[in-house]
Amino acid sequence: MTDLELERMMADGPGVENLGLADRAAAARLRADHDAFLAGADVELRVAHIASALRWRRRAPRIGALGVAAAAAATIAWWVSRPSPEPTAVAVTPALAIAVDTRGGAFPLSAAAVVEAGDTLRFTVDAPAGFVAIVAPPAVLVSPRPFGPSTRLTAQVEWTGERDVYAVYASTWFDAAAVPSWVSTSAPVHLRAIPQPPVMEAPANAD
Repeated sequence: MTDLELERMMADGPGVENLGLADRAAAARLRADHDAFLAGADVELRVAHIASALRWRRRAPRIGALGVAAAAAATIAWWVSRPSPEPTAVAVTPALAIAVDTRGGAFPLSAAAVVEAGDTLRFTVDAPAGFVAIVAPPAVLVSPRPFGPSTRLTAQVEWTGERDVYAVYASTWFDAAAVPSWVSTSAPVHLRAIPQPPVMEAPANAD
């Protein structure tokens, strides 16, 4: 029998005694070699090395999966962090109408009108749904807001002197303090704001 066959027989249990003289002698030699190896080997260290190798072998697929997940996350983060392209110019010219909002109703103003400081202005803008602001440079009267047919836009006159008032339109939000090149503006409505006249008190009745 070969040494490998003898080792398997010895590992499985009894049965070597039934072999021939030459096989029993070979089995005795293998047993002696095995005992000598164990006597000079650090079995605990070898077992620890084997256990460590098995652990790394089991962890390898997980590490690979984590690496793929990290790469995917980095790709997603790169796409999310990419700056959005600047919107293209809007082919819409909004129309702006202004009225003075009073207790008696809204009175339309002409293209060059006089208002009083403190008046409430009502703005009517003809434009599709999007974002609209009302500016009277350098002031922003109405900050950009979602715009639709029923949107109510009002502001109070908080200046004196002459100003051009514009409706500013874009399909996406914009910064009205620094109007981007891709927004569109209405024709200006020129307003001249004058101070409110002083309130005259009725003279007291003389006794």
